[in-house]
Amino acid sequence: MNQKDYAETVSQSIIRQLEMGTAPWVKPWKAGERYLPYNPTTGNNYQGFNAIWLLSVAEARGYGDSRWLTYKQSESIGAQVNKGEKGTTIQFWKWQDTLPKRDEEGNPVLDEAGKPVKVTVRLQKPKVRSATVFNANQISGLPELIRPALSEWERHTEAEAILKDSGAVIQHMPGNRAFYRPSSDIITLPLREQFPTADAYYATALHEAGHWTGHPSRLNRDLQHPFGSEGYAKEELRAEIASMMLGEQLSIGHDPEQHVAYIGSWIKALQEDPREIFRAASDAERMVKYLRGREMQQQQPTEQETLQIQVPVLALAEGNARLPNEERVYLDVPYAEKNEAKALGARWDREEKSWYAPPSADPELLERWAKNRSEVLLQDSPDPQAEFSSALRAAGLQLDGTPVMDGELRRVPVEGDKPGEKNGAYTGFSDGHPAGYIKNHKTGYEANWKASQRTRILNARDRARLDAEAAEKRVLRAKEREAIAAQTADAVAAHWIAGDLANEHPYLTEKGVKSYGLRVNTLGALPLTGSKTEEAPQQWSDKGELLVPVMDINCRRLHL
Repeated sequence: MNQKDYAETVSQSIIRQLEMGTAPWVKPWKAGERYLPYNPTTGNNYQGFNAIWLLSVAEARGYGDSRWLTYKQSESIGAQVNKGEKGTTIQFWKWQDTLPKRDEEGNPVLDEAGKPVKVTVRLQKPKVRSATVFNANQISGLPELIRPALSEWERHTEAEAILKDSGAVIQHMPGNRAFYRPSSDIITLPLREQFPTADAYYATALHEAGHWTGHPSRLNRDLQHPFGSEGYAKEELRAEIASMMLGEQLSIGHDPEQHVAYIGSWIKALQEDPREIFRAASDAERMVKYLRGREMQQQQPTEQETLQIQVPVLALAEGNARLPNEERVYLDVPYAEKNEAKALGARWDREEKSWYAPPSADPELLERWAKNRSEVLLQDSPDPQAEFSSALRAAGLQLDGTPVMDGELRRVPVEGDKPGEKNGAYTGFSDGHPAGYIKNHKTGYEANWKASQRTRILNARDRARLDAEAAEKRVLRAKEREAIAAQTADAVAAHWIAGDLANEHPYLTEKGVKSYGLRVNTLGALPLTGSKTEEAPQQWSDKGELLVPVMDINCRRLHL
């Protein structure tokens, strides 16, 4: 089934259920009555439109179990799909592939046993993959489903924490109106005691918090639509799906009664564009993740069998709370296009300092920024030191050998420098994710650099160990700097004390100013700025140098 046919099939099914009032997000349910589809062999929920699609199929066929898995997965746990059962097709995008490694002449590279060496590469354009999954009601031999709802205390505590941690401004006023106003960036709710239950209060509050995520400073959706318009109805569709997802995760249930007026608009939107349900589900997924403040666990699909995610992600994990062995697709987004990329679903990884495509994003919308990342090897990555050296030379810096990546700032010549000049500077860090800083003072070029790939995927223990080692190195470097500063301060103080008053110094005579207590160096070997290293030896002044103390605003001496 191609993408167009798949989109139309899903959309037509949703439209029929909207007309009957049984679509997943328009059917009310209480805590513990329903769960989002999940895969029992991985323990992960299906995401985005796959979750909506499987909920829709379960409603249409009367399935009361939320477990879905492939034929092979059912066999792997000792269960068996019942004879004659018809599976349900889901789709996902595959952003990587395993191909034979080739040398510079295009010939396959063989290992010691003579077998072709395989490498994992990123794809310029994602491949659409389909899989057939079966509901637990179609399978014999599965254990009984036990998924207890959170207790009242647990779900209310967690819901309250989500609202508080979001930072959203919420005001309560007597009445029966609940709304979010983008112009003031404030959520307005009725008084808590006006709600029939605490669950109802939190369901309403989180629905409005879903709208709140669309502010330009957050997920940046277009909220400037008048009440009753098509754009307004599309935003309500996203908030309702997000509310349904949160209601399941927190066991607070879902009551769409106040939003059934939009059903006609939703039907019209899906009839005009079947892919609107996919975009709405993706946006709802982002809304939930933003509010919860942590990434949901994703499972990378294999070629043999598919799992639940909508967009696999590459590279290493955590960024804004990544998970061990999770991978991301990083994007080449120019600074001038960052707002556009963000509006289309791209997210910023604070750790890697790079934009990436989250699982819920539509890969077609972000394709132009991903295309420059094609065929980047995840194995056999370049040596970080060699890669940093190439970046330095590309910026015009001239090195005698390989760069030293110990966290110290180093000065080096650049192209066009005269003998003895050092108009280049760099700092390199090899701990953690190798990174550095490059500056060419002659051309004005300045950039932050980071290694393109880690050489391997790290597990949680490896990451913790490397983080600890990096922290220890930072402490040692700080202590070394403090020790150098203390030694320099002692040496300078000795020169100041031993110096003579500078009453007849040539500089003062030339400028026609009085000494005002300045001194002249009489010991020689006065330490100047900079620490002593092999590449930048410490310089020393001659006798007769004028000593000038640096004062703060209270005339306290700081340095010479």
